[in-house]
Amino acid sequence: VPCVVAADEGEALQIVAQLSENGHRVGLTATEEAEAYHQLTLLDWTPEQIGAIRAIPAPQVRKTLRLRELPQAARDAADAGTLSLDDAAVMAEFADQPAALSRILKAADAGWGFHHVVATERSRRDATAAKNRVKAELVLADVNVTSKPKEFGYGGTAVDARHLVDADGQPVDVDQVRSQPGFAAFVERVGDSANAVVYCTDPDKYGYTRRQPSHRPFGLSDDELAAREEAERARAALREQLT
Repeated sequence: VPCVVAADEGEALQIVAQLSENGHRVGLTATEEAEAYHQLTLLDWTPEQIGAIRAIPAPQVRKTLRLRELPQAARDAADAGTLSLDDAAVMAEFADQPAALSRILKAADAGWGFHHVVATERSRRDATAAKNRVKAELVLADVNVTSKPKEFGYGGTAVDARHLVDADGQPVDVDQVRSQPGFAAFVERVGDSANAVVYCTDPDKYGYTRRQPSHRPFGLSDDELAAREEAERARAALREQLT
């Protein structure tokens, strides 16, 4: 059996002795053990040293320490046994995201559902970070960033700049026109990443026309063609998300 021999002096050894005695006699809760380990780290003990004297792996010590980063509800779940140390370590990734933690905690006792929710939250977090990066790049390039126009691709006056030609019939160079008057951009999520979609707010007003496709499906109007292209983009984005 694991044993601890400690002198009566020294605060660190007192903590270790208490851990040993209480752990074997009445059993410490996960958060009580985490707090004790934390006190030892304040006295310059490493997880390896704590693990050695407690006869447990150092990674388990680190996972236990991460409990202190979680909100009270998560710590209570760990004490009740509905949240494992492995799951708690995963949740610690979202310590600064209360809403995400709340959603994950609700799935903590759902088996596979917990890991599904964690994967979803990671994807959402990564996508949000990607969207923020793309938006920052647009702002630095002096591009007017907006929300997605209502009925974009299905109606209204806004048209994707990739579908436009200028007065000379030349395809619009998106990078060149994106900061010009009459153009703006919105950021859309694509799986865990994000794309900027540059559009013209009113092509007729600014002297642009829709690019005619080389193989136009018979009987489709410009609006119907744009709707079809937008639907294909949406399907491609969905496939990327599912992947």
